[in-house]
Amino acid sequence: EKPVGMNRSEAEPVFAFAAERGLHLLAAPFVQLSPTLRELWTTIADGQIGAVHSARGLYGNPGSTWSAWFHEAGVGPLAEAGVYNLKSLTAILGPITEVFAAEAVAFAVREAEGRRIEHPDPDVSHVIARHESGALSTVTSSMAMQRYRRPGLELYGTEGTANLLGDDWDPQGLEIWRNSDGAWTCTDPIDSTWLWADGLRELVAAVTEERSPLADPAQDLHLLDVIEAARTSAREGKSVPVTSAFEPLDLRVELGAERHHLHDHTRPADDQ
Repeated sequence: EKPVGMNRSEAEPVFAFAAERGLHLLAAPFVQLSPTLRELWTTIADGQIGAVHSARGLYGNPGSTWSAWFHEAGVGPLAEAGVYNLKSLTAILGPITEVFAAEAVAFAVREAEGRRIEHPDPDVSHVIARHESGALSTVTSSMAMQRYRRPGLELYGTEGTANLLGDDWDPQGLEIWRNSDGAWTCTDPIDSTWLWADGLRELVAAVTEERSPLADPAQDLHLLDVIEAARTSAREGKSVPVTSAFEPLDLRVELGAERHHLHDHTRPADDQ
């Protein structure tokens, strides 16, 4: 589950333990496995919206009343919620080299597990990240966010825009603007049954097919470095470099010509 640890020094021995024994270990979140996110990856890798220069991610919830851990364990909204966006954005745009972050407390008192938490952890986080590719991204995460209506991911390129609808752990499709088309193209999810827990399915498939899972521990460790750098930045009020990196996975999927928005879900796609 996530986070694997609060920092690299806690998480590295876990990955090493598996590697030394020839075992597979897949770390949540598994958003890079979503067929819809892989379609988004392919669209951008093919240059369909030009060079991506800016991206935005957002994910949050109202916070927990059933577990005090969310509000007093020091994990914070970025590691608990924003890590989904971080994994997606680094899968698409590559490693992060620098972060600037700020945190805030929306609820000065929390109620969880039937007791009052008088001095809860910050429940709002805003992060600006510079990627190795040169792109800038922002991630807003919160445990004080009641509701939201906007794409989970937005990517802006020199020749278009690509949005992932819904959350990256529960994608609802894509909407893409290409200057060459002069219109938005909307598509439903490739696999509407895909769930945020399908990392288990990938792990079983990898064992069965005797291959490595479509995941990289180096990326998960890099994300912990990013989160730690964001904590430092929020505390010290300055940008903080991130020195680790990883080799982005090839997430390409074949995009058939039949991909289009299904206007009428009561009829088969070839009858619309």
